[in-house]
Amino acid sequence: MNLTPQKEYYFKVNAENSGGMSTFSNTVKVLTPPSFPKIPTALSAKALSENSIQLRWKDKSHNETGFIIERTDYSSLIFRHIATLPTNTEVYTDTNLNSNIMYFYRIRSFNITGQSKLTSAVQAKTLMPRPAPPSSLKANLESEGKARIAWKDHSNLETGFTLEYANKFSNSFQVLKKVGKNITEVVVPLQYINVNYLFRIKAYNDTGSSKYSETISLFNHIYPPLLLRGKVKKHRTILLEWKDGSQYEENYIVEMRNSEDPKLKKIILPPNTERYEIGNLKENTLYYFRVYTIKNQFTSAYVDISLITPRTTFVIYPNPTFGKVGIKIEDDYLGKIYVDVFNNLGKEIVATTVEKTQLEITINFKLSDQPFGLYWIRVRRGSKVSIRSIIKE
Repeated sequence: MNLTPQKEYYFKVNAENSGGMSTFSNTVKVLTPPSFPKIPTALSAKALSENSIQLRWKDKSHNETGFIIERTDYSSLIFRHIATLPTNTEVYTDTNLNSNIMYFYRIRSFNITGQSKLTSAVQAKTLMPRPAPPSSLKANLESEGKARIAWKDHSNLETGFTLEYANKFSNSFQVLKKVGKNITEVVVPLQYINVNYLFRIKAYNDTGSSKYSETISLFNHIYPPLLLRGKVKKHRTILLEWKDGSQYEENYIVEMRNSEDPKLKKIILPPNTERYEIGNLKENTLYYFRVYTIKNQFTSAYVDISLITPRTTFVIYPNPTFGKVGIKIEDDYLGKIYVDVFNNLGKEIVATTVEKTQLEITINFKLSDQPFGLYWIRVRRGSKVSIRSIIKE
């Protein structure tokens, strides 16, 4: 009989021979079994991690009891039953798999009547493990505004590394640079001068990222001036020269004091300055100088130097003399010099005026017509007066 699946039928029987028919038996009720379930469609497989794969399919049947999942891999190529799922299921995640392995899946539905045909096999490869985190992160200034970052690589599975930074201008860590696998050092620009930077790094591949390394800090300070040198140009004038070591300074600062006065005097100079001349210093005095740069109220390291201003040279020769007299004067005074010579009684016997136009000058006169004895020489230059004695023989 061609009966309709999953429909109730009632049956009773009787016997029949030449003598006639018997009475009917009792009536029985029979429910016909369901038809075979339909094959699922659109089966797909996708790796979720290094140890799990997710399957999805479309349930095309309305009478299945459930679904049977089968799996194999390249090591056996024999499909084995791995899971039985309830009716109406359309997704399944296979876990506890090995990493970086290709797996094959197929599925069928079933009920009390039997099983559908198997789907075609689909495949997916589990992801490789996450890389091990890098360590021993170090940072040093390569030059002004550039840092050299180095670390140790503990993995052979990374695709690359992500270096991140944070400072007072960022709310959180930001990506500074990405580099390829096996790289363990990189030079990166730092935008802000005189700012403390924090750094951390992680390895990554298609599966995901490692844990972060330790976090380290580096202060991106402004560079100081270089090669400071000084020389005495005149008796009371010193010239300082240096090389501009920074690209970012707002000002140069020159600080000075001398051995007689510990109070610092500060001179503010514009950026890119490489020399400064200081005059009106005390003669025969030790001066201390230091030079540094400044930006955003932060200062660089300083370079220093010390110099002694010379004593004014004022020499009368020869002394004693037989007649000819020379006065050698070496200082930074320029202008008229008045020379007066007096005998021991206070009488002026020589008076001369000389215009001093250079650092060193010699003034000559004679005492040949004067008698033997002690004479006094007075030299006036500006507000300074010097008196020396000389003997005529």
